[in-house]
Amino acid sequence: MTTIPVQPGARAAMNEILHGVSELDTPDLENFFHQVAHLLAKRKAPSLAKREAELLLKISEGYPVELRKKYDALASKMQDKTISPDEHREILNLTDRMEALDAKRLELLLELAQLRNISLDQLLSQLGLPPHAHG
Repeated sequence: MTTIPVQPGARAAMNEILHGVSELDTPDLENFFHQVAHLLAKRKAPSLAKREAELLLKISEGYPVELRKKYDALASKMQDKTISPDEHREILNLTDRMEALDAKRLELLLELAQLRNISLDQLLSQLGLPPHAHG
């Protein structure tokens, strides 16, 4: 588990926190982002309809950490041209799994947009997600 040094009882400015977060490597940063998104969804959930809360929690999950780590390791090998045939098949399978998770997330986003009676792009803006996070 990656750590960011924090003094007990100390207070930090937002830019200091962001600086510390910016030092994380990509998998840890993605994991941190998903944890923050999950916290935000939990905070918003009490004021939302039950289904909306369920959808927000599922949307904020992201890829399982182990899946992302394995994919990143194999992608690095592929870029370095040191990937074996078995590893190449594995990265193709991981890509399929990630695409299936992305498709499911898109379904959840669309359902939430329908519940709120807004467009997908409006929903993405409300959630602070990039406009093309769905495609």
